[in-house]
Amino acid sequence: GRNIPLKEIVKEVEYQQLVKQLEQLNIHKTSDLLHRYAELTQKSNTDAKKDHLKNFFLIVSTRYLNIVAPTLTLKSLLSTQNSILSVGCPNLDRFLGGGFRAGLLNEICGEAGAGKTQLCLQLLLQAQLPHHLGGLLGGALYLSTEDTPMKRLCQLKEAYQSKYSAELKSEADNLLDNIYIESVATIDQLRGLLGFKLERQLESSQSNSRRKPLRLVIIDSIAALVRFEYGADEAIERSRHLLEIGGLLKYLASKYQIHVVVINQVTANVREDQMIGEDSVPALGLSWSNCVNVRLKLCRGSENRERNGPPQKVGRISNANDVSGASVRLRKARIDLCSYLPRRHITYVINCDGLKAVGEFVDDEL
Repeated sequence: GRNIPLKEIVKEVEYQQLVKQLEQLNIHKTSDLLHRYAELTQKSNTDAKKDHLKNFFLIVSTRYLNIVAPTLTLKSLLSTQNSILSVGCPNLDRFLGGGFRAGLLNEICGEAGAGKTQLCLQLLLQAQLPHHLGGLLGGALYLSTEDTPMKRLCQLKEAYQSKYSAELKSEADNLLDNIYIESVATIDQLRGLLGFKLERQLESSQSNSRRKPLRLVIIDSIAALVRFEYGADEAIERSRHLLEIGGLLKYLASKYQIHVVVINQVTANVREDQMIGEDSVPALGLSWSNCVNVRLKLCRGSENRERNGPPQKVGRISNANDVSGASVRLRKARIDLCSYLPRRHITYVINCDGLKAVGEFVDDEL
């Protein structure tokens, strides 16, 4: 983003005194404010001062840091081609144009049971792998707003160790060493973490030769925080906070060329002739949608039925490399929003290795 002196970009009379106070604290430019916002919030001793500072920060972050919708140059887009995170399934990777790209805000949405968290756990482990295996050879940060599925993560880790034992050798025992998990309980906690702590962590991880640099950040899920904190009469404040969070995530993704994945929920709108979740709408509204670069929508599916007949049994796949003849719940993934890929969909299942495609993807008709 542009680094401009605060006194040159904030002309509103009501903020002139605040600008002078910030200068006395050696906060002169937009980057200074971004780095120390969480610290300033903690030092504000009244709600009125906190609200005044918050409104000032929103003006700076959304209008002047150029982080809500940063311009992506051709060079930056091409550079992300060399930093693609594989999902761990060749057909799903082809469906995604190679995998998830760095420098963008990626959203995975879908209803409960579609596999959103499952996919995120895969990405946490994939990020640890070397580049020739589709990984990033880097650390990963998992920001959890609900219960952290540690048991499932450990199960996946065992599957990855078995799958890549020949290639990784001793590294296979350390797949969890560079995965950092942090609980986030409130929107303010998330805003403070993104506005101050995370950037400091990114800078230190890149200069610390003892640890892998942080390459992946996942928030699971942002909708869970928003759902409980805002009432029906707080839509404007909610939109402003979502713009701020989306802007900060895009700023960090672009500046440090990291992978950012955010989980979102959906509002159901199911018809009898459709797969469960296929006609659902992503939560959080238009303000948040304008922040997203890539949206992957997962649909949970339903039990396979013959018309007017009983449901077929839905079971597990015992062989991770073969889905033929198995009786499973078929799910559907769809590219809902992407500037470099057409709308397309693919069928997948969830087995002991995680998400696995069934067949090839199909481009949607225009």
